Amino acid sequence: MNEWERSYTNPRRRLYLRLTVKLLFALLLAAGLYVMSASLFVAHHAAMPATRVDLTGIAPGTLRVVEWDHRRILVLHRTRTMIATLRAVPRARLYDADSARDGLPAALRNPLRSRRPAWFVAYDYGTTYGCALTLDPATAAGGLRDRCGGTRYDTAGRVYAGQDAQRNLSIPPYRFEGPDTLVIGE
Repeated sequence: MNEWERSYTNPRRRLYLRLTVKLLFALLLAAGLYVMSASLFVAHHAAMPATRVDLTGIAPGTLRVVEWDHRRILVLHRTRTMIATLRAVPRARLYDADSARDGLPAALRNPLRSRRPAWFVAYDYGTTYGCALTLDPATAAGGLRDRCGGTRYDTAGRVYAGQDAQRNLSIPPYRFEGPDTLVIGE
Protein backbone atom coordinates (compact mmCIF):
# COMPACT_ATOMS: atom_id res chain seq x y z
CA MET A 1 0.00 0.00 0.00
CA ASN A 2 1.51 3.31 -1.01
CA GLU A 3 1.46 6.59 0.92
CA TRP A 4 -1.60 7.98 -0.81
CA GLU A 5 -3.71 4.88 -0.23
CA ARG A 6 -2.76 4.86 3.45
CA SER A 7 -3.75 8.48 3.93
CA TYR A 8 -6.95 8.00 1.95
CA THR A 9 -8.12 5.03 4.01
CA ASN A 10 -6.98 6.42 7.35
CA PRO A 11 -10.18 6.55 9.48
CA ARG A 12 -8.95 9.50 11.51
CA ARG A 13 -8.21 11.57 8.37
CA ARG A 14 -11.58 10.67 6.85
CA LEU A 15 -13.36 11.75 10.05
CA TYR A 16 -11.45 15.05 10.00
CA LEU A 17 -12.42 15.70 6.35
CA ARG A 18 -16.09 14.84 6.97
CA LEU A 19 -16.23 17.19 9.95
CA THR A 20 -14.52 19.98 8.00
CA VAL A 21 -16.96 19.68 5.09
CA LYS A 22 -19.96 19.61 7.44
CA LEU A 23 -18.67 22.64 9.35
CA LEU A 24 -18.12 24.62 6.14
CA PHE A 25 -21.60 23.66 4.93
CA ALA A 26 -23.13 24.75 8.25
CA LEU A 27 -21.30 28.10 8.09
CA LEU A 28 -22.46 28.65 4.52
CA LEU A 29 -26.04 27.79 5.47
CA ALA A 30 -25.92 30.14 8.48
CA ALA A 31 -24.54 32.98 6.36
CA GLY A 32 -27.27 32.43 3.76
CA LEU A 33 -30.00 32.43 6.40
CA TYR A 34 -28.58 35.59 7.96
CA VAL A 35 -28.56 37.42 4.63
CA MET A 36 -32.11 36.32 3.79
CA SER A 37 -33.49 37.23 7.23
CA ALA A 38 -31.71 40.60 7.19
CA SER A 39 -33.25 41.45 3.84
CA LEU A 40 -36.73 40.82 5.26
CA PHE A 41 -36.31 43.38 8.00
CA VAL A 42 -34.49 46.14 6.15
CA ALA A 43 -35.81 49.57 7.02
CA HIS A 44 -37.33 51.28 4.03
CA HIS A 45 -35.13 53.83 2.35
CA ALA A 46 -35.83 57.38 3.28
CA ALA A 47 -38.16 58.92 0.77
CA MET A 48 -36.32 60.72 -1.98
CA PRO A 49 -36.81 64.45 -1.80
CA ALA A 50 -39.16 65.81 -4.40
CA THR A 51 -37.73 67.46 -7.49
CA ARG A 52 -39.20 70.79 -8.50
CA VAL A 53 -39.11 71.73 -12.18
CA ASP A 54 -39.64 75.28 -13.41
CA LEU A 55 -41.83 74.90 -16.49
CA THR A 56 -41.39 78.44 -17.80
CA GLY A 57 -38.22 77.58 -19.72
CA ILE A 58 -39.65 74.63 -21.65
CA ALA A 59 -41.01 75.76 -25.01
CA PRO A 60 -43.96 73.94 -26.61
CA GLY A 61 -42.77 70.98 -28.66
CA THR A 62 -39.63 70.41 -26.58
CA LEU A 63 -38.71 68.22 -23.67
CA ARG A 64 -36.42 68.48 -20.69
CA VAL A 65 -34.86 65.60 -18.80
CA VAL A 66 -34.48 65.91 -15.02
CA GLU A 67 -33.36 63.45 -12.37
CA TRP A 68 -35.43 62.13 -9.48
CA ASP A 69 -34.79 59.04 -7.34
CA HIS A 70 -31.59 58.38 -9.32
CA ARG A 71 -33.65 57.98 -12.51
CA ARG A 72 -34.15 60.16 -15.54
CA ILE A 73 -37.57 61.78 -15.91
CA LEU A 74 -38.70 63.43 -19.13
CA VAL A 75 -40.99 66.44 -19.10
CA LEU A 76 -42.60 67.15 -22.47
CA HIS A 77 -44.41 70.40 -23.26
CA ARG A 78 -46.93 69.33 -25.90
CA THR A 79 -48.10 71.58 -28.71
CA ARG A 80 -51.75 71.95 -29.69
CA THR A 81 -51.05 69.74 -32.70
CA MET A 82 -49.65 67.00 -30.46
CA ILE A 83 -52.72 67.17 -28.20
CA ALA A 84 -55.15 67.06 -31.15
CA THR A 85 -53.29 64.10 -32.64
CA LEU A 86 -53.39 62.19 -29.34
CA ARG A 87 -57.15 62.58 -29.16
CA ALA A 88 -57.54 61.38 -32.76
CA VAL A 89 -55.20 58.35 -32.75
CA PRO A 90 -57.15 55.20 -33.74
CA ARG A 91 -57.24 52.81 -30.78
CA ALA A 92 -56.21 49.91 -33.03
CA ARG A 93 -52.82 51.56 -33.67
CA LEU A 94 -51.95 51.40 -29.96
CA TYR A 95 -51.05 48.29 -27.99
CA ASP A 96 -52.73 49.46 -24.77
CA ALA A 97 -54.78 52.55 -25.63
CA ASP A 98 -56.55 52.70 -22.24
CA SER A 99 -53.42 52.07 -20.15
CA ALA A 100 -55.23 49.14 -18.54
CA ARG A 101 -51.96 47.32 -17.83
CA ASP A 102 -50.18 50.31 -16.33
CA GLY A 103 -51.81 50.59 -12.90
CA LEU A 104 -52.14 54.35 -13.24
CA PRO A 105 -54.17 56.43 -10.80
CA ALA A 106 -57.62 57.44 -12.03
CA ALA A 107 -56.49 61.02 -12.70
CA LEU A 108 -54.06 59.77 -15.35
CA ARG A 109 -56.41 57.31 -17.08
CA ASN A 110 -57.24 59.54 -20.01
CA PRO A 111 -56.06 59.65 -23.63
CA LEU A 112 -53.37 62.18 -22.70
CA ARG A 113 -52.14 60.22 -19.65
CA SER A 114 -51.44 63.45 -17.79
CA ARG A 115 -52.87 65.82 -15.21
CA ARG A 116 -52.66 68.78 -17.59
CA PRO A 117 -53.09 68.43 -21.36
CA ALA A 118 -50.00 70.45 -22.28
CA TRP A 119 -47.60 68.47 -20.06
CA PHE A 120 -46.48 64.86 -20.17
CA VAL A 121 -44.21 63.39 -17.48
CA ALA A 122 -42.67 59.90 -17.68
CA TYR A 123 -39.57 57.90 -16.84
CA ASP A 124 -37.02 58.43 -19.62
CA TYR A 125 -36.57 54.73 -20.31
CA GLY A 126 -38.08 52.60 -23.07
CA THR A 127 -40.00 49.58 -21.87
CA THR A 128 -38.09 47.01 -23.94
CA TYR A 129 -34.38 47.74 -23.52
CA GLY A 130 -34.46 50.51 -20.92
CA CYS A 131 -32.75 53.01 -23.22
CA ALA A 132 -33.26 56.76 -23.16
CA LEU A 133 -35.96 58.29 -25.34
CA THR A 134 -35.76 61.05 -27.91
CA LEU A 135 -38.41 63.30 -29.34
CA ASP A 136 -39.09 62.06 -32.86
CA PRO A 137 -39.74 64.99 -35.20
CA ALA A 138 -40.61 62.70 -38.13
CA THR A 139 -44.25 63.79 -38.00
CA ALA A 140 -45.90 67.07 -37.11
CA ALA A 141 -47.42 65.45 -34.03
CA GLY A 142 -44.04 64.18 -32.89
CA GLY A 143 -43.70 61.14 -30.72
CA LEU A 144 -41.03 59.45 -28.67
CA ARG A 145 -38.52 56.89 -29.89
CA ASP A 146 -36.36 54.45 -27.95
CA ARG A 147 -32.71 55.10 -28.89
CA CYS A 148 -31.70 51.43 -28.84
CA GLY A 149 -34.53 49.45 -30.38
CA GLY A 150 -36.37 52.21 -32.19
CA THR A 151 -39.66 51.49 -30.41
CA ARG A 152 -42.13 54.32 -31.01
CA TYR A 153 -44.48 55.85 -28.47
CA ASP A 154 -46.99 58.64 -28.94
CA THR A 155 -46.59 61.86 -26.94
CA ALA A 156 -48.69 60.32 -24.16
CA GLY A 157 -46.20 57.47 -23.79
CA ARG A 158 -48.51 54.85 -25.30
CA VAL A 159 -46.67 52.24 -27.36
CA TYR A 160 -47.74 51.69 -30.94
CA ALA A 161 -48.93 48.18 -31.82
CA GLY A 162 -46.72 45.79 -33.75
CA GLN A 163 -43.44 46.54 -31.98
CA ASP A 164 -41.22 44.71 -29.51
CA ALA A 165 -42.45 46.76 -26.56
CA GLN A 166 -45.80 45.78 -25.11
CA ARG A 167 -46.03 48.27 -22.27
CA ASN A 168 -46.62 51.99 -22.19
CA LEU A 169 -44.07 54.28 -20.59
CA SER A 170 -44.17 54.37 -16.79
CA ILE A 171 -45.22 57.57 -15.09
CA PRO A 172 -43.70 58.73 -11.78
CA PRO A 173 -45.78 60.31 -9.03
CA TYR A 174 -46.09 64.03 -9.68
CA ARG A 175 -48.29 67.06 -9.14
CA PHE A 176 -48.41 70.68 -10.20
CA GLU A 177 -47.71 73.50 -7.78
CA GLY A 178 -49.18 76.61 -9.30
CA PRO A 179 -49.14 77.24 -13.04
CA ASP A 180 -45.37 77.05 -13.57
CA THR A 181 -43.96 74.42 -11.20
CA LEU A 182 -43.97 70.65 -11.52
CA VAL A 183 -43.22 68.61 -8.38
CA ILE A 184 -41.99 65.07 -9.06
CA GLY A 185 -42.04 62.57 -6.24
CA GLU A 186 -44.94 63.63 -4.04
